[in-house]
Amino acid sequence: MNTTELKVTDFRRLEILGNILKETLRIYPPLTMVVRKLLKDVDIQGQHLPEDTLVACVFQLTHHDERVLTKPELFDPNRFSKERKEHMKCPYAYAPFGTGPHHCIGYSFTEIQIKMVMTQLLQQFQLSKDPDHQVPI
Repeated sequence: MNTTELKVTDFRRLEILGNILKETLRIYPPLTMVVRKLLKDVDIQGQHLPEDTLVACVFQLTHHDERVLTKPELFDPNRFSKERKEHMKCPYAYAPFGTGPHHCIGYSFTEIQIKMVMTQLLQQFQLSKDPDHQVPI
């Protein structure tokens, strides 16, 4: 199928490609960390943090949390499948484009753009990887 014939709704139905994209973004997030100021006092595991404290959320840590993900060191796009939904166990464990009120408004557009590029590449080229090459995380 030629991608010029595809509509936005067609790209949204590419579940496997979407899962591969999500897993890639989990391992290599474009947004590696965010710093926020606490709006109120918070106690986290016995540690008191007062209002106005700056805290850093490091997505490269939360995206590899064994309490949320099964074998986070492995590339496993199926963790995002409708059956497993591992990323849904904790609402903030997966946030390659931020989350909550600061979530990137362009995320859906970006996802569709990446799927458009990937479908073109996969239709026109046969991709392979050197079996000895190790991609560092």
